[in-house]
Amino acid sequence: MEELSTKEYNELYKKYFKEIFNKPMKDFGYKKKGTGKFFKLNKLGLFEYIGFFRYYHELRIEYAIIPIYSYIMKNDIGNGSETEFVDLDGEEKMEKGMKSILEEIKNKIIPWFKKYEDLDVFFEEVVENDRKYFWPDIYKYLFRATTFAKFKRYSKIQENIDKVREEYNKLPDEEKAYDFYNVILKEVDELEEKLKEGEESVEKHIEAMEYKSLLDRKMEKLLKNKSKRICGNEKSSTPNSTEVKIMIDHGKGDLKRGVY
Repeated sequence: MEELSTKEYNELYKKYFKEIFNKPMKDFGYKKKGTGKFFKLNKLGLFEYIGFFRYYHELRIEYAIIPIYSYIMKNDIGNGSETEFVDLDGEEKMEKGMKSILEEIKNKIIPWFKKYEDLDVFFEEVVENDRKYFWPDIYKYLFRATTFAKFKRYSKIQENIDKVREEYNKLPDEEKAYDFYNVILKEVDELEEKLKEGEESVEKHIEAMEYKSLLDRKMEKLLKNKSKRICGNEKSSTPNSTEVKIMIDHGKGDLKRGVY
């Protein structure tokens, strides 16, 4: 077979991608955003992500449950994994490789997501499992505090807010000045304020965070405008996208990856 030009290869890639993935992913309940990112809210309200990553003539996918109820961690894919690269060098390999990826989605990744529709399993294997985390501890406790808030386990929120502050206080003075650590403190300060106001305030706060995260992706309709009124009426000290970018750009420690 004559070697394809870059333009020909890209056109062939788009053709097979559309034919092989678009309809099945829609049937699985995922909404496509951009050229190769798919999202859905599962029955627990957890945000599922499947993203296609192409590197020259190879393709793999990464998948994760993203905590969109934490504005700091709304792009983090630490609660997930990735597949091996598949060779797409040539039309025959491209079709075969993409079909093998689709089978992996059906037989491995979708069942992985389904498992965490059991809330007890999600808490046992993800939220409260210390072996799960590659993040620094300050992010672990932030994730726990916001997840307990999301699922109305109010008695466990404050202890994890306190642990976030403990981890911050352990930092060297020069690191305490980093903007992204102070952004984390802003988020837990606001969550603590809502906790003091009462359970209804916490619930509305989490709804607002989810709405803002989806709004950034132009996917707010997934929540059926449930918390639009909150975002419109409530002044928030939650960090904006510029502040969050400071944290991501710093590339600190094990926070190596994000959706975008």
